[in-house]
Amino acid sequence: MLKIVSVIDQIGSDIDYLANGLLPYMDRYDYQVFDVHPTTPSTSQLMRFEKYGKDADIIDFQHPHIALLLINRYSWLSEKKKILTNHTPDYLNNSQYSLFDKVVYSNKTMQRRIHGSVFISLTVDTNFWTFNDKWTKNKNLIMVTDEIKQEKGVFEVAVACRNLGLNLVLVGRKSDESYLTKVLETGSVTYRQEISKEELQQLYYQSTLFVCNSDESEIGPVSILEAMISGVPILSRLVGHVPELNKKNCMRLLESPLNDVASLTNAIENLLSNEQELLIMRERAWQIGSKQADERRAYNYQKLYRSLFPGTPVSVIVTIYEYNHTILNCLQSIAAQDYVNKELIICDDNPNSENQSVIEEFARSVSFPVVYRNTSRKENDYGLARARNVGIIEASGDILVFCDQRISMHSNAISEFVKNLMPKKWLFGTKGIIKGFVENFSCVYRNDLIRAGMFCERVDEYGGATQEIFKRTYSQGFKHELIPTANSTFIVDSSSLSKRRPDIIKMRNRLYRMNF
Repeated sequence: MLKIVSVIDQIGSDIDYLANGLLPYMDRYDYQVFDVHPTTPSTSQLMRFEKYGKDADIIDFQHPHIALLLINRYSWLSEKKKILTNHTPDYLNNSQYSLFDKVVYSNKTMQRRIHGSVFISLTVDTNFWTFNDKWTKNKNLIMVTDEIKQEKGVFEVAVACRNLGLNLVLVGRKSDESYLTKVLETGSVTYRQEISKEELQQLYYQSTLFVCNSDESEIGPVSILEAMISGVPILSRLVGHVPELNKKNCMRLLESPLNDVASLTNAIENLLSNEQELLIMRERAWQIGSKQADERRAYNYQKLYRSLFPGTPVSVIVTIYEYNHTILNCLQSIAAQDYVNKELIICDDNPNSENQSVIEEFARSVSFPVVYRNTSRKENDYGLARARNVGIIEASGDILVFCDQRISMHSNAISEFVKNLMPKKWLFGTKGIIKGFVENFSCVYRNDLIRAGMFCERVDEYGGATQEIFKRTYSQGFKHELIPTANSTFIVDSSSLSKRRPDIIKMRNRLYRMNF
């Protein structure tokens, strides 16, 4: 598998939360997250980074100070593919940016200032954070911040809450002890320092309003997304990623200076007086926030990682069911391809499959991403179309190559496909004496096939997939072209066809009724 090391600042930080939020969706990689302190890393942190970093294909630094510290310390990093995901307000100079293959920002204001940088938005675990249907207005306001310091404008909110007889629920790490003391002395604050996600969720459910009063140094915060999805109305300054999130008036914006307590007090009082607006904001905020899912962010990083390698990213989709002894021959032919920028997606339609362990062992032996998905639903279910569609959705490549486990591709097959591919073309290669269109050794642009409707899952019997997909895409303007230099060999003959003849007749009759 492709090996990726993500380097964070410290365990428990927002950066840690973001990096580990990708883990459930990174099973195609050997993806690991390690912490290295930005200014005073421990010996054990450095030893661990050196051990795994030397073996990594890509290193994704999540903090600029960590990146510069380690690059200056280890000369071998000059040979590594490196990404800087900058979650801080700090800018580097041009020579420092040139140390990285890609630079990522999570808000568009900063991304626009750095030529060639990439925007990938902040996200949260939308499987965990859920909408509170039982929200009622009360006297609790909530602020959630990574560090409690003057730049977050906490004191002003605490004073406004005191003026209005409200309770400010404050969650965050101590950063400035004297500032926190000043905040607590207002007498209007319930302070929570280290709490679990489950406890934080309950605090959101018990709050009437989420407030972000940070200055322009704010990058996020992630907590705004948590509140939006939890159904807490938002009052915020136009900082961090708020410009990207504030759509359809889903939150109320603060426009007065940060230290203008009187205006802040009036803004809170006016908003709380309009319960109907609060209810509308809750629903609109959920509609926007629910799209900011970790799964989407992971997909963007998958595509970013692929972009570091030469050539257009290709996803090879292999469908398997039986012929178990042929699987490795097929997979090894893919590993032997001379085309570098590839990933392998294996879709197994056998509900009783014992193939996963074989595939996992194979994945550990190669240096490209490998995905295994069991797509079966029930015994004796012919789910070829569904399996391919799962592969298409899982794919991070712009180009799709289809084959099944009966096929061993010659080593230049993918290169020949890519060299000849054009939009709205569906290329196919030769399989011994077979030179007609069969989609199980073919190549097409992913977006073209998605827009064409992908594979028809009504074709749930053997014998109709090729006829249906060929005629449908032909009617949509696709050109189907044989590439004679893209060759393959059948690993298994078609002697089992006799068992399938009744299914073929049944499927052909169904296609006839569909005018195919």
